[in-house]
Amino acid sequence: MENKKNNQLLDTIQNAWFQLKPSEYNFSHGEIASISLTCTDSHNANSSWSENIVIDGIQPEWSGEISLDNGNNFNNFDIYGDVLSVISGSEIRINISASDESQLPTSIELLTNISEGWRQYELNEGEFSFTVSQGSGINGLHLSIIERHLEKEPTEIGMWLAVTDDAGNTVTKEWKIEIIDGNSPTILMDIIANGSLIELDKSAREGDLIQLVFSNSYDDLDSINNTSWEIYLDGEIILPNTPWSEEVEKLSIPVINSGFHEITVIATDSSKKF
Repeated sequence: MENKKNNQLLDTIQNAWFQLKPSEYNFSHGEIASISLTCTDSHNANSSWSENIVIDGIQPEWSGEISLDNGNNFNNFDIYGDVLSVISGSEIRINISASDESQLPTSIELLTNISEGWRQYELNEGEFSFTVSQGSGINGLHLSIIERHLEKEPTEIGMWLAVTDDAGNTVTKEWKIEIIDGNSPTILMDIIANGSLIELDKSAREGDLIQLVFSNSYDDLDSINNTSWEIYLDGEIILPNTPWSEEVEKLSIPVINSGFHEITVIATDSSKKF
């Protein structure tokens, strides 16, 4: 196998395969590498093949936009930034256009680790989308009360773009997607009458000392200490906007008469979600 530049022999290789790295032979963009191959068998019979390859040393170009749709607002991001902060439950939309000086097709590949094997391809132009969420594993009833009351780190996922031209030149871009709190605190209430837990569909008796217990409650990301609580009984406020405390965790309500009564609980986190 022979490798020539401007009809000048650069290299002779005796091998079943050959990988040409233009930079190793000082080829520049636009120059022509002439490859000649001769195959000879044990009887000295041979055949030949040759090809002129135009060296493409210029990377493809790309442009695009990233937008966020959280159901209420539609926002655009700086596509050349490195970190995207998005609200849990939002849909991320990515539009990419790519081109190359050769005018040959350019491949667009987008990958994320949002799920195993998430990878999509397009040629020259592509539209991609996926929805992000904190995930149930960040906080929840699978954790102890002490653990679920602690502050949690937001979920982070990676997104990678690779644009490749026909000659194999590739440009890449990487983003970190930080998923910020998009949910209000989860309110879980127990009712205790005279020190005993009662089911929510059961009744307490008139004159019982009734307490509302919110120990099982939690927020996706905030420490329970960074939440505030407001509680109403039959439309009348019995606990004004109050940071989490022992009083909130186990709230004694005024003595009430027999009958049906409505309790309204509003819990707010540091993102003002309630």
